[in-house]
Amino acid sequence: MSASYKKYGLYPFKFWARKLWKNNEGATAVEYALIAPVFFALLFSVFELGTLSTKTVLLDLAAAKTSKNIYIGSVSSGSLTKEDLEKSICDTISLIDTNCRGNLTVELTKITDFNSVPATDAKCVDADVPIKPTVAFNPGVNDEIIYMRICLTTKVLMPGIGFGLSMLKTDTGKTQLVTSLAFKNEPF
Repeated sequence: MSASYKKYGLYPFKFWARKLWKNNEGATAVEYALIAPVFFALLFSVFELGTLSTKTVLLDLAAAKTSKNIYIGSVSSGSLTKEDLEKSICDTISLIDTNCRGNLTVELTKITDFNSVPATDAKCVDADVPIKPTVAFNPGVNDEIIYMRICLTTKVLMPGIGFGLSMLKTDTGKTQLVTSLAFKNEPF
């Protein structure tokens, strides 16, 4: 029987196969190669979730701060402009988004009551696209109910895995963070 192995050259293959099967030197590298991509994907997803959550919370804070300037009549009286409001929002979130002014949309719409909100989605600006959408900017007058929507487009770390998959995206692949609130203007 051993003569046929030697005759057809199968003996060296059997010898190397048995030697390879008993060798455990690369077991750790194989385990690492199987586990590392999953571990790093999970690690980056957690980091990305934290970053996007921070951006969302700061955007909500900026919306609350900015809405005060609108409902006390500073915008209606002309002492503050839309650019001033955008600068105020960007100053609040400047820690985490350096190109805020080019990726920010502020929309103000008059509504009849607190239960009626605009049926359309937020229109977001993307600094990488030359065409900018037209959005309503009506700060209203005293005792009117105003619906404010702020959209910020931002890049995510890993758009193909984790939390980045479920977010709304622009045509260029940026993620849209939208916050909205309704308030009633004070009698001014």
